[in-house]
Amino acid sequence: MEQLKLLMDYTKFHLALYASLVTGLTIWMELKPRTAEGIEFWALGFTMICFLIAGAAGGIIGSNIPEFSKFEDFRDAYIGMWKVRWKYDIWSHIEHYSFWLGIVAGVGAVMLRWR
Repeated sequence: MEQLKLLMDYTKFHLALYASLVTGLTIWMELKPRTAEGIEFWALGFTMICFLIAGAAGGIIGSNIPEFSKFEDFRDAYIGMWKVRWKYDIWSHIEHYSFWLGIVAGVGAVMLRWR
């Protein structure tokens, strides 16, 4: 049970981080000069999509935690939404890879901004 509580805290932190990053990117994209569109705009849009995918995967993980009393049961169960049901490991990989892909694209967009 302690592992599930820690996982829930970890997931809540990640969801708040993704929401903050998407909000910050939205504001930044609206406030920056319109002369710097092009590849930078698309990279930031891609970054936002990656963070939204990471948030969705984290939301699926977090919303299914209360249904279990042992981490082992949670890890072995198929969780998901609609008809898409995968194990926790797959959802956590989607979450983390999407986040880091978004970070790389976002850093690339910022570097393009200041080149």
